[in-house]
Amino acid sequence: MISGTFITFVQLTILFIVSTLVFDIFDGKNAAFWMNMIYTTGLFSLAVGGITSLLTAISLYANDNTTVGFFSSFVSVLAFLGGSFTPVDQFSETLQQLGNWLPNGAAMTSYLQIFQGFSFQDVFPLMIRVAGAAMICLVVAIMIFPKRRLD
Repeated sequence: MISGTFITFVQLTILFIVSTLVFDIFDGKNAAFWMNMIYTTGLFSLAVGGITSLLTAISLYANDNTTVGFFSSFVSVLAFLGGSFTPVDQFSETLQQLGNWLPNGAAMTSYLQIFQGFSFQDVFPLMIRVAGAAMICLVVAIMIFPKRRLD
């Protein structure tokens, strides 16, 4: 979980820094915006770390490449429903609501709202969903992680 969280946080930080510099949108006076971005990125990184630990635990428990392949496609379905590939709000309101319950959909909606000037308190309900997903994934990963035997 730690490595997945750290790598995700670093990648997103680099993405936002480079985007800010390339598109020349840096505003050093807006500290609240950057703190909201850090909070959102941190919580989303924890969710990705939780999913990483869950997939690692499942693959170690199953010890089978077929299982790993299945969950690899499962992650792609979650990415689609969350709006990572295409804006799901263009399909239907129901699909958008479903996407906002998934970690990537809730984080993307939060980023969009923060970019529009919303405060972190406004996106807090979405971030609770992201944090909840991280905790659920971590608890399930701990429960199914294969234990070592001391024979």
